[in-house]
Amino acid sequence: MFGAFVAVAAPLILFHYGAYHWFMRDDFVFLADRSGRYPDLISAYGGAHWVALPRVIYWVLWQAFGLQSYLPYQAVVVTLHLTVAVLLRLVMVRSGVNTWLASAAAAVMVLFGPGAENIVWAFQVSFTGSLAYGLAHLLLADHEGGFDRRDLLGLLFGVAALASSAVGVSMVLVVGLAVLI
Repeated sequence: MFGAFVAVAAPLILFHYGAYHWFMRDDFVFLADRSGRYPDLISAYGGAHWVALPRVIYWVLWQAFGLQSYLPYQAVVVTLHLTVAVLLRLVMVRSGVNTWLASAAAAVMVLFGPGAENIVWAFQVSFTGSLAYGLAHLLLADHEGGFDRRDLLGLLFGVAALASSAVGVSMVLVVGLAVLI
């Protein structure tokens, strides 16, 4: 049921709500800040955020689509946003929340999330990406037994969270705390 809700919400968010958006403000930082042929993966954005993964995403999208359409850039952030909603539901259910209640709370996240504008603003691939990768890291780290392939995959998601924005630091700390508990 929740999967169907997400599947219906995806095109509505992308093609209806996000239809009038275009590149703005910070989008141009990633599009115009080129020191060479490949994106600069080391420098911080705004002095605090390591944004290597969003820069790579923008670089790939630039190579494929240029500035012809904002839709491909939006599709990435909408996909990450919906992934966050699904992962939050999984975290809630795993934590013992009633399935219907978890689905209702996650459904609110699908529609309102981190602010209406940010759901379809492509630049938020950094914040939303950190959140999605961090939640995936949390879910993969939550298991019995010793270190295995799930943990290795979880660590890769943790690095992706760190490489997307400063939110990744919080997410990795949350995962570390959860593993300790």
